[in-house]
Amino acid sequence: MKKVLSILLVVFTLGMLTSCSNDDENNYYVNVGGFTMVNAYTGDDAVQYFANGNPLQGYSTPLVYKNFGFAKLYSGNRSILIRGMRSNERIAASNLRVDNNRFYSSFIGGTKENTIHFTTEDRVTEVSLLDATNLCGVRFFNLSADAGKFSLKFDEEAIKPVFKDRVADSQATAPKSQVFVPVEAKTYKLSILDQNNTVIATKEGVTLAKGASYSIFLIGTKTMVNKEYYIGVLKQPVN
Repeated sequence: MKKVLSILLVVFTLGMLTSCSNDDENNYYVNVGGFTMVNAYTGDDAVQYFANGNPLQGYSTPLVYKNFGFAKLYSGNRSILIRGMRSNERIAASNLRVDNNRFYSSFIGGTKENTIHFTTEDRVTEVSLLDATNLCGVRFFNLSADAGKFSLKFDEEAIKPVFKDRVADSQATAPKSQVFVPVEAKTYKLSILDQNNTVIATKEGVTLAKGASYSIFLIGTKTMVNKEYYIGVLKQPVN
């Protein structure tokens, strides 16, 4: 059964990194970082990631749309390349500095004509606050290339300013968007609203656990059948 983004990603501890595929299998006793890959790209049915030329998914098991993957990468400067599986076209490329025992994410979204790609550092800066109270950490990304601004709403609460009127994310917005914001840990109905306050997507029964960290994102487009607006929820490994 395909794992959609609403299925929670297993929380990988630093000591478990050696259980995952890394970008060079010749030596297990090296420094590594964790790398989450999120496919919200509507221009192909699946993508394949490469790190320094090494595939992070098998050719028969690509990263399907609305799915995520995880790998460990050797520390140092890594060259990240993403190709479409159907077209074999180069979709995006970037460089990533990987530090030992650190977590990172790559988000690929948008359309063929207007592709979105950026990487994040997955850090929690308010760990003591999350541990001491009934809070979790949440960040919101707009991975749709559709024009306009979009907002994330929890139940019928007022929209938090940090989650309001978000344009499509990019590497330029990532340093701000990647920050996890404290949110009460409980079960929510999530809604995405456009700039006219019209609800374009909902997801009910989303349980956010105390002390955990989540990425919530808008993907899809209003112009493509079977790739309509969708709310992804991903429980992130962080440090």
